[in-house]
Amino acid sequence: MLDDFAELQKARGEPVTDGQDSTYEVMRSTAADALREICAISRGLVLPEIGDLTLDEELHLVAQRHEQRTSTQVRLELGALPAHAPLPLKFCIYRFVQEGLTNAYRHAGGQGQRVSAHYRNGQLTVEVADAGPGIAKDDMLAECLGNTRLGLAVEALGGHFHVNSSPGQGTTLTAQFKL
Repeated sequence: MLDDFAELQKARGEPVTDGQDSTYEVMRSTAADALREICAISRGLVLPEIGDLTLDEELHLVAQRHEQRTSTQVRLELGALPAHAPLPLKFCIYRFVQEGLTNAYRHAGGQGQRVSAHYRNGQLTVEVADAGPGIAKDDMLAECLGNTRLGLAVEALGGHFHVNSSPGQGTTLTAQFKL
């Protein structure tokens, strides 16, 4: 389709160059950026097997995959969890834990990685924590903005997202859902 646009641009006598100021180049670059973003999102998608797993099994799976990928340890602290959960919630929790552990590995070197989850009084709470250097209060806003995708996904399902951190105390990401 972009090649058709380039031919049309040539027919009008407009330049079709490799330069950044060409309309064709801007469109091609934008399409390439969009394709890269779609590929990045696709790599993070959860396999269909999640639909058949309990939350307990799902949390074990995401921790296990992280451990295999990073050669680090993740401590699981799982309380009683609901036997059934809606598929969108399961996808959200998987991605929340996956991204939280990736951040713990990237920013804390995988120190003290922990995933906890419990269900009490109709409220599901999932936490991902590390024992890394933590985040100074002044830097907290930037870090929270960096986790906007996580927060938006959690809040889109009616949940609450919170980041708790201070220098030398590690970081804890919390997602809470009313079920």
